Parts: sequence; structure tokens; C-alpha cells
Amino acid sequence: MRGSATPTPGDGTLAAVTDPTIIDEPVSDPEPDVSPGEVSEEEVELSRLEADTAAIEEAMDQVDSGNLDVADEMIAGLGDTEA
Repeated sequence: MRGSATPTPGDGTLAAVTDPTIIDEPVSDPEPDVSPGEVSEEEVELSRLEADTAAIEEAMDQVDSGNLDVADEMIAGLGDTEA
């Protein structure tokens, strides 16, 4: 029997939770090992977009807290970084 702190396998259905033969498969393949010089332009752009998304989320938290000036400063520089 599994404790409540142990993650359940599968999709959360009773069969997936109780059948020990069901094994979770990774959602995606692990990232390949590449040297920094081999990083594609798409990966660089994705990293920038992820950073911008994190900044937007933090700015939204500032707006929720009523700190509009701080939020404006945070979003002012989004997308300014060039490679």
C-alpha cells in the first residue's frame, strides 16, 4: 500500500494507481548532452522566452500586490537582450 506522500503512477485512475505493472513513461526525451557552442538558435530563443515569461509572471504578482510602478519597470526591458 502506498502512503499519501508517495506520487501515484499513471493517469490517476484506479487501475493506474493500484496496478504495479503500470510504469510511468517520461513525457519527453531527456535533453541531449550538447556543448554550449552547439546550442541551436531555437533553444536560445526558447530560453529568452522562458525568462520573459518568468518576468511577466513576477510583474503580474507585483500588479496583484498593487505595485504598478515596480511592474512597469519589470516589463519595460522584456525582449531587449540581443545575442
